[in-house]
Amino acid sequence: EVIRHEPWEPSQLPFVAPTIIKRQDTPDFNTYWMLIEDALKKMDKKILKKVVPARQTTLTYDQKIDPFQLLRMLNPWGAEATLFLLQLDPQ
Repeated sequence: EVIRHEPWEPSQLPFVAPTIIKRQDTPDFNTYWMLIEDALKKMDKKILKKVVPARQTTLTYDQKIDPFQLLRMLNPWGAEATLFLLQLDPQ
């Protein structure tokens, strides 16, 4: 049986983060879930042996944040996830 989880909500963080003014999930949650269900069906049919699902969430805040501090605060929460940080531009 597959348990469907709702999208992650920053309000569940164990600390106060700056206000999010924009959130973009790629793929969106419904598309992502359809891909997961399709992969599970293919695994049942032995078409696939293993699947490593991933998606990207981009958050825009109302103020500048220190990404390293944010990652440190998320680290204790990361027992069920892989956390990493990418700097895409110098800013």
